[in-house]
Amino acid sequence: MGRSRGACWLLLTIVASLSGCGGSGEPKLEGAVTYNGEPVASGSLSFMPVAGGTPFGAKVVDGRYVADKPSTGKFKVMVSGNRITTVPKTREEADALARQNQGRSLPANYIPEDAAGNAQEVNVSGGGETLDFAITGPPRE
Repeated sequence: MGRSRGACWLLLTIVASLSGCGGSGEPKLEGAVTYNGEPVASGSLSFMPVAGGTPFGAKVVDGRYVADKPSTGKFKVMVSGNRITTVPKTREEADALARQNQGRSLPANYIPEDAAGNAQEVNVSGGGETLDFAITGPPRE
């Protein structure tokens, strides 16, 4: 009985010590994403290696992104913003929306590749970093 009790104690000690290592020790890259000063409600970031390395990406939700276990190295970062559309519930809402847009609509990705701050090069070390992306410019036509 003493031997199995000691083995259980050892196992519990190992499990307890490992449970504290998972959260903060994991490499993570996170930050804010804005377009013309407003948080990007829905979109994505694409990290394309400049010289070697593995590409990776992250979703943007409510102006924030998190990339778990990012690759390390130098990357060109492309920011895209997805248009969020509301579906009119009544004919009157549909007519009002049509008058407001006057036949114009934003493309699915409304952030141009050549907007200021987009396609910038960044270094990722993979050690719990924060990188914010503030993109500016007129929306894609």
